[in-house]
Amino acid sequence: MSDPVRDVRPLLREGAVLGDGPDAAVPAHYGAPLREQRHLLDGTAVVDLGHLELLEVRGADARTWMTTVTTQALSGTPVGSSSSLAVLSPQGRVEHLASAVVLDEDALLLVTDPGHRAGLRRYLEMMRFAARVELTDRDDLRVLGALSPAGEVLPELGLPAPVAVWAEPWPEVAPGGVAYGPDPEDPVGAVLTILDGAALEQLPWRREHLAGMSSWEALRIADHRARAAREVDERSIPHELDLLRSTVHTTKGCYRGQETVAKVLNLGQPPRRLVMLHLDGSQDVP
Repeated sequence: MSDPVRDVRPLLREGAVLGDGPDAAVPAHYGAPLREQRHLLDGTAVVDLGHLELLEVRGADARTWMTTVTTQALSGTPVGSSSSLAVLSPQGRVEHLASAVVLDEDALLLVTDPGHRAGLRRYLEMMRFAARVELTDRDDLRVLGALSPAGEVLPELGLPAPVAVWAEPWPEVAPGGVAYGPDPEDPVGAVLTILDGAALEQLPWRREHLAGMSSWEALRIADHRARAAREVDERSIPHELDLLRSTVHTTKGCYRGQETVAKVLNLGQPPRRLVMLHLDGSQDVP
């Protein structure tokens, strides 16, 4: 179960129609969702993802410790590199998902769905023991989504220098990964640009700069990307969501829930599969 979602203000309120559920804090669209999606695909608009939550993990043991307590191998990865990770239950159920980017040799920045950071943090605090790490909620930062770094999409707006850029090469199979589902037909990917939130709020945003959350979700679904706030439930195992492709490192060594991952991968099939239902919108009129 997710925790309460923190309150955020949209970057632009003019014409904004707010979303619902976990995306209620940010605009679903600004009055023209199809046009906004075309601008997003053309690389001329970004999406206000200010409701996503950020957690910094810093300390001498940050990357080795995160390798131990999550499904991803982060030790020795280059500064600036991006990945995805999960925390599984002892029975192999998906409990937490996050996007991770290496800030420097001693720090990672985790991005979670709204309402999911607190639960992930509680787990990490429980597993810290003697590890030399500190956990910090980074509510001073804000995320913009696009198909390339936000500064390249909107060079005229004068965006501040990014704190980090997350760009995972989905649907490529990551090191230690296994494709467990079909490739999307026309993948477009996703880039998260993380910037100073106060600086973003001071910029002169206009409608043509932005696409709504409905456009972002449409591209995510077409890319076959599972999202913690939408597709994951208390029964989900990684195989059902194709998380072995990029989120679960199958050869890195022990992690909680590994037995279930290995057993289903080597000996069986998952009880469910996430699939995409494509409705083309046409009508059969006699």
